[in-house]
Amino acid sequence: MILKNKILLFVISILMLSSCVNLPVYKPQKITTKEEISDIRYYDKEGKILYDVYDDEKYIYVNIKTSDYTSQVKILKMGLTVWFDQKSKKNKDKGIVFPIKQGLKQNKQRNNLDNSNRLNNEEQKIQQLHNQFNLSVKRINLIGMNGDNSQKFFNSELEKSDIIAKITFDTLNRLDYLAVIPKSKIFTNDKYIDNKFSIGIESGFLDINEMRQGKPEGGGRSGGSGRPSGGKPRSGGGRPGGGKPDRAQGGNQQQFSALSEPIKVWFTINLIN
Repeated sequence: MILKNKILLFVISILMLSSCVNLPVYKPQKITTKEEISDIRYYDKEGKILYDVYDDEKYIYVNIKTSDYTSQVKILKMGLTVWFDQKSKKNKDKGIVFPIKQGLKQNKQRNNLDNSNRLNNEEQKIQQLHNQFNLSVKRINLIGMNGDNSQKFFNSELEKSDIIAKITFDTLNRLDYLAVIPKSKIFTNDKYIDNKFSIGIESGFLDINEMRQGKPEGGGRSGGSGRPSGGKPRSGGGRPGGGKPDRAQGGNQQQFSALSEPIKVWFTINLIN
């Protein structure tokens, strides 16, 4: 019994340690207006994004930049949420969702990605991506900003809000994201005010399992037979009509794999200089 109790205590201690969040701690850059936002200090190599945080007397500013095509697809097509946790952990009680993930069916989304791969070069693909975003409705979802478990959807181009999120593109096709949030929206519980809070930057991602569930049997798999139900396997690696396999298939699979990994960055902000 004593041995079992020791093992139980050991397991509990391991679980408690694993639940602790050790996030990098940054100090925001002090500004007086958002026009002063310029230098950006931090880079996440997995998500391929630059990011930084600024503050003035009343507001927190979160700036994200990326020139990587795949990262821009994750943000513009799969959606992006910036989380704010007053307890400096990874709680997801308050957040700004913008852009909101497009409500596309999996087969339609796959076709959109396939079509983009047929464009001649990266510049054309990224221009198409930007054009589609510029023509879209700029809806924002505010999570927990108006009380626990609250959500508020609004069109940022038609409605005013003290919380701002917007995306622009520069002449080099780099995506520039800026969120502005009052400090009073972050620090809403006096018990936890210590001038520290955490921020999480998380994109959506492509769920390959859902895509596979929506495909015909054997369709689109690398090395698959492409065999129709009850029929004989086709020659030429499963390509209709025989011949060599489509070269684009391998590139598509690589892109789908890259899109299946979300951008995910968490860190703590210390407001004390």
